[in-house]
Amino acid sequence: MEAYKVHPLVLVEISDYFTRTKMNIDPPEAEPDRLIGCLLGTQTPREVEINSSFECLYARPDGANGAIELDWKFLSEQKDRYKQTHAKLEIVGWYSTGEALDPVVDVAVTRALASRGVAESPVFMLYDPYLNDKKAEAYERAKQAASSAGGGGGSGGNSGGGGGGDDAAVGPMEGINTRDALTGAAAEIPIGLHRAVQRGGDVLALELVKYSIVTDEAERIAIDDLMRAGDWGQQTPAGQYLSHLRGMADATRMLETRVGAVLNHLRDSGATPIDHDVVRAAMRMMRALPGAGRDEEDDRFDAHKLEEMNDTLMTSYLTTITKGVAEIERFADKARSIHWSPYDRVRVVNAVS
Repeated sequence: MEAYKVHPLVLVEISDYFTRTKMNIDPPEAEPDRLIGCLLGTQTPREVEINSSFECLYARPDGANGAIELDWKFLSEQKDRYKQTHAKLEIVGWYSTGEALDPVVDVAVTRALASRGVAESPVFMLYDPYLNDKKAEAYERAKQAASSAGGGGGSGGNSGGGGGGDDAAVGPMEGINTRDALTGAAAEIPIGLHRAVQRGGDVLALELVKYSIVTDEAERIAIDDLMRAGDWGQQTPAGQYLSHLRGMADATRMLETRVGAVLNHLRDSGATPIDHDVVRAAMRMMRALPGAGRDEEDDRFDAHKLEEMNDTLMTSYLTTITKGVAEIERFADKARSIHWSPYDRVRVVNAVS
């Protein structure tokens, strides 16, 4: 079984390609046509690693029922250009934007890449730029529906109506997998990776495979810088403050999702079979909260932390006092040099001698 690894630079390049294309469309609300490119990386019998990508041109022949014909000359020229700077990288597959896999067109393009010798066993990456937007919209609709149901239940004049309102309070989290919410996987990476299923050298189908995200130090620094900058205006104080608020909002939404998932699971206690992974994740989250699950070791840790903090403060205070004394000494020297006359200096020298 092969291992598939994807570098975040690939996602940045595809997303940038889609954004540039969409921004140049007139009218702005129109959607761009399908975008296609090649994936660059390394491939061994046991591992496929995707490091980078480049854009490709294509045409739709008349009467071909949606078929795609790649511009092979342009593809070859782009490959040669990238070889000059990335000599170790080969074309390992291709990517496309879209919501779902097209079993006819996508298999045909993959088969063409394999038959022309561009890639021995091509992989196909499907990038859905609106995946998380659609999930967020579905979440908001569920939240509004649950709030409406909660208001209707709470308007009842008896205890049963009040109980209905309490049950509806956990409604916004319905449909969100508890384990995903606890592990922070509620927001998905908007790509699906597929491998070519071949028989006798011919591509028969595309099969969805699992992949992992891998980074090196340069990529981590670059991606972190992109996330902090956001856009051109982020270099101003107002832009940096806006970026900070966005991060806080994302963290708050994630916290709401996780707490709601835990609440749902606890309210379903006895009605659903126990999931030990979820219980352990909930326990880890509870122990991470201040004051939760305290024991003797926590008290020792707090005492040691307080001691270290006091030592640090003492060092800081001593440093400040030392600097202050030095400044006062320099000020005194300057005052003496300004206000003393030559006769004063002579009298002091004579007195010392």
